[in-house]
Amino acid sequence: MPEEWFSTPEWTAAAQTDFEQRLKRARPWNRPQYLRAKAIALRERGGAEQRRGARALNERIIRDYPGSFFDVVVAHEELASLAEQEAQFEQAIGHYREALHLSQEGAPTGDAQLRLPELLLAHHVTDERLREEPTNEPRHSVIIAHEASGVIPEHSRNQQCWSTGRLLDDEC
Repeated sequence: MPEEWFSTPEWTAAAQTDFEQRLKRARPWNRPQYLRAKAIALRERGGAEQRRGARALNERIIRDYPGSFFDVVVAHEELASLAEQEAQFEQAIGHYREALHLSQEGAPTGDAQLRLPELLLAHHVTDERLREEPTNEPRHSVIIAHEASGVIPEHSRNQQCWSTGRLLDDEC
């Protein structure tokens, strides 16, 4: 089965022109999903040039289609993944946080809820820094990841603090 125009990993000048022409003919409300699909295809199956294209398409989704919440959340997750591939971990953390923030506003999230705590742990973010995290970020995932890593002993905290998500608060 041949690939669709929006799911090929090709990103030559001719492929970009063809993509843009087809995108212009697409219904306006479908354009963010075509940008998203192409960006994912480029990131998953391409080299450095394709990753640059994927980054540009994801940034375009965020800039040009801010009301398309699902596509914007996925674009942030994709940008975070690209940043991780390039060892730009602070940038990746920022994009995962933005994806989680937006997902709280009604758009579903995928990788951010799992990858953010893993990334924080991999780079030895301390409990003190977690207290500085935005309060709208789901801290349960971070707490679970910290327990799994041994940073917080599994049974050392009060069950009430755990169940209310206040495990890192001073009073717990």
